[in-house]
Amino acid sequence: MGAFEQSLLQESHSITYLSKTLSPKHEALSTYEKEFMTVVLAVEKWRPYLLDRHFVIKTDHFSLKYLIEQKITSAFQRKWLSKLMGYDYEDCYKKGKENVVVNGLSRVLA
Repeated sequence: MGAFEQSLLQESHSITYLSKTLSPKHEALSTYEKEFMTVVLAVEKWRPYLLDRHFVIKTDHFSLKYLIEQKITSAFQRKWLSKLMGYDYEDCYKKGKENVVVNGLSRVLA
């Protein structure tokens, strides 16, 4: 059974960590769908830290770099993308080797 891991970073330091095992239903999803789902779950988990703040979603999954610009082609995308509405975020892609904290969310304090 697969799992996902996420970190919430502030000034490049991890302030909290999330790890969860995927259910058999979610195991059957494509890699893109799993990555997208884990980003949304992490944003929902850390909602109190992220509301009303600009943050960066760092990922090593290239297609997630264009979350907002993507044409919505499935019910899955519609469901999960709607959960990101209202947040002030940007996507940042780094190749796996360069991305030390893969799929980390970092806050930029103003």
